[in-house]
Amino acid sequence: MYRNPIVTIDTVTFCWQNEDLLVLLEKRAKEPFEGTLAVPGGFIHTDEDDTLASGRDRILKEKVGFLPNYMEQVAAVGSRERDPREWSVSIIYLCILGQDNPALKGALPENLQLAKVSDVINGNIKLAFDHRLVVKRAYEELAIKTANSSIPLMFMPAIFTLPMIMSLHKEILGHMPNKMSLYKRYQHSDILSEVAGYKIALGGRSKSQAYTTRNTEPMLFGGMLGTG
Repeated sequence: MYRNPIVTIDTVTFCWQNEDLLVLLEKRAKEPFEGTLAVPGGFIHTDEDDTLASGRDRILKEKVGFLPNYMEQVAAVGSRERDPREWSVSIIYLCILGQDNPALKGALPENLQLAKVSDVINGNIKLAFDHRLVVKRAYEELAIKTANSSIPLMFMPAIFTLPMIMSLHKEILGHMPNKMSLYKRYQHSDILSEVAGYKIALGGRSKSQAYTTRNTEPMLFGGMLGTG
């Protein structure tokens, strides 16, 4: 006899604040794992969700009250053991909150918090279900895309500098990329525009040329970044 598995969507939402890579977590309001932190997610509603994307948006609006700037389906996981209620399949979305997203301007709702990605992956923060591995899977995808695409621009505020992009690369990749290679790939990609006469200082450093971007979807670069 065949039985239908649980089908859910899990959203792993990253943001970059004070040079830390953070992930958005939700305190679960009911069992299983009531009161435990988890990535925001929920069941597919076959009577109202026309697509995975519409289900994702509904779940995010219900659970966190806002939508990230960027969302991409990156994986699916499933097993008998991952959910105590039933055989479970989950669609994982990598999401990014840009620094100008209104959700980051004030205090988050009491059921939400931002945590360092490193603390989650290392197990310093306990998560429900297999969500530590879900975060790790999304982070690994983010690191790959950071090394070969312009996805770091999704984190940036409206006006930013190349040193800011460099710092984010270091935080995500865990090492300093080659400065000249990184600057060359962004300056020669035709997705940045200089803000004439405007410079920004980052963390007490000297002022750097400010840029804006027309990038709305990550651009794939040729080759991977080398180290610094």
